[in-house]
Amino acid sequence: MIMRLNIASLAIYLFLPALQCPGEVLSYEMLAKGGIVSGFGFRRGDPLDPRGRIAAINSPSYVKPTEGLYPLDALCIGTQVDDRWVFSPVESLNSHEIINHQEKAALCWCPLAGLCISVEGDMTVSGLLRFDTFVLYENKSGELILPFLQRKYEKKDSVRLREIQLMNYRGVVEKFSTAGILNPKLHRRTRPYGMYPTDDRVGLGHPRPGLTNIFSNAKYGYHPKEIVLIAGRSGIMEKAYPLVELKRKVQEPAGSFEDRIGTQKVTVQYSHFRHWANVVVPEGQSLNVAYTYFFALVHNRPQIPIFKAN
Repeated sequence: MIMRLNIASLAIYLFLPALQCPGEVLSYEMLAKGGIVSGFGFRRGDPLDPRGRIAAINSPSYVKPTEGLYPLDALCIGTQVDDRWVFSPVESLNSHEIINHQEKAALCWCPLAGLCISVEGDMTVSGLLRFDTFVLYENKSGELILPFLQRKYEKKDSVRLREIQLMNYRGVVEKFSTAGILNPKLHRRTRPYGMYPTDDRVGLGHPRPGLTNIFSNAKYGYHPKEIVLIAGRSGIMEKAYPLVELKRKVQEPAGSFEDRIGTQKVTVQYSHFRHWANVVVPEGQSLNVAYTYFFALVHNRPQIPIFKAN
């Protein structure tokens, strides 16, 4: 089958050799040593070939969040762009996975891992996976980014994550009335993953070479798709907060409590009605850097401390 190329993908494909140094051409065999595989099942060819990548939303249109525009229980993820918060329902991102904002912020959603992050720059989904989590392709540098490891492929420099918020549409309307929400008339909502967000499946059967931290309900006591907030200072993942543990701790529709991340005193806020959690320092700065499914956290960053209510 001949796949159609958009202009951006064609440009990346034509100029990709200029982004790679002689002797550093990637292979699927090389990537598999780091646990990275093709999401399409490819075993040979060019791992960075853009033909078949998912097209990101590069010119998003936002409108004022008003009641009735989206269902109140629709989960939305948001990031800040030029002092303005912008949100997208998760379902709207299932077909694109990334919304770029002219290199200022890329709002990224991995449907397999439930991973929500915001990073600086313009990104594309590479078509590669590491432990059921997408590997990002940075358009400007032509480099692969491993979101959970917070680094570029075969580089040690950390990739810092920007503040992100996840809540239902009710929370967006109530807390971010001046924000923008993705325009449903221009960006169609889809559900290509069926019941995957709530069933017990761990990934969709992709190989996981090198995976040693196998998830099991009996071992961890959580549903594999339990949503976890990951917080940290300076854009680095440091501590995980399963929302079910926050609900047990607060024991009210909404509330807060004190906690620590390393030596830093923080306040953890939780609202059941808004499906929202927030970790802030005394100065008011939010430390939210990611959200993910619990199984993906175990697979990718098992060493991160996990908050327990008791």
